[in-house]
Amino acid sequence: MKNLTILLKSAAVLQFLIVGIFLLTNKKGNRLANRLLAIFLLAKAFCWGEGILAEDWEYILSHPFLQVFALSTDLLLGPSLYLYAKSLMYQDYRLKLAHFLHTLPFLLYLLLLSGALLFAPPKGIDLLFSNTLPTTLIYSATYLHFITYSVLCLFDLGFYKRKLKSAYSSIDASKLSWLFLLVSGFIVIWLAAYINYLGIIFKFSAIIPWEVIIFLVFLFANIIVFRGLKQPELFSGIVNGCTDPKYAKTPLSDEKKKVVIKAITSCMQQEKPYLNPAMTLDDFSRITAIPAHHISQVLNTELRRNFFDFVNGYRIEECKSSLKDNSDRTVLQVLYESGFNSKASFHRAFKKHTGMTPSQFRNTL
Repeated sequence: MKNLTILLKSAAVLQFLIVGIFLLTNKKGNRLANRLLAIFLLAKAFCWGEGILAEDWEYILSHPFLQVFALSTDLLLGPSLYLYAKSLMYQDYRLKLAHFLHTLPFLLYLLLLSGALLFAPPKGIDLLFSNTLPTTLIYSATYLHFITYSVLCLFDLGFYKRKLKSAYSSIDASKLSWLFLLVSGFIVIWLAAYINYLGIIFKFSAIIPWEVIIFLVFLFANIIVFRGLKQPELFSGIVNGCTDPKYAKTPLSDEKKKVVIKAITSCMQQEKPYLNPAMTLDDFSRITAIPAHHISQVLNTELRRNFFDFVNGYRIEECKSSLKDNSDRTVLQVLYESGFNSKASFHRAFKKHTGMTPSQFRNTL
């Protein structure tokens, strides 16, 4: 079983190395996002690669500083994943000097452990592998550091998705789901590893077999490689990157709101701009000659919906009309003709607006 574990670890390390190097040297797409994800994958590969070698105690004694650096590198994983998510979500995202503060825990941890090795070599090495309270707190902080950053990624992703819906009528769901999968997968793996670590510290056996956790990492590495090969555009950044939308500081009067509502509903009914699957709030603003922030304000405060749901409501009505009048047309034909650009988003929107699937709706006619 030990040989199988090492084999799976080695395979995962190799896959992380291959994808990391590819992203680091890839000059296409979102280069900042590629490099940040490369740092994350290469750091993980280094940590695990060193962990495989550290199975041999003699190796640890002869290369203690490599072990220290590997342990410290864990503190680069959270920040690199967090900044990668940010660089994917916002097209104008750039690294600033302040962002390098995220590396402080890594540097402090590296200095602390290096100091322990320099000034107390035998005790320093024992400290790395003992079950004393200071060591337990240090390792716990490492686990929680990554988990905290990952949870922040999920919160930011949810916030970003809400912002997208206020500015776009279609969302690039494949890349959002990729980011969610990447973050969620590593959260599950790290939580499982931390639970096991606590089990060992408190004198229990590993709650989740380590072989299962290692297999999960191996499986997840394969998913990353497979998704990258199948959908290389995932590494090019999210197309619908947007900056923070801002309303005008002066609220619209009730009379002005009525004028805006009448104008936008009239435009939707007569010109049918929603048939364009790529229509954005800015596009709609140009068509109606109404400032985008005025449209957003009216949609949110008066109609109680975001731009995404507002446009999809008209698309669903168009679909319902087509399904009634054209019984010979397939649902797939109808959804594309009504302004949707994916089957999945269409089915979600249809169920949300009508409470039934398109097939169920057609059966009621």
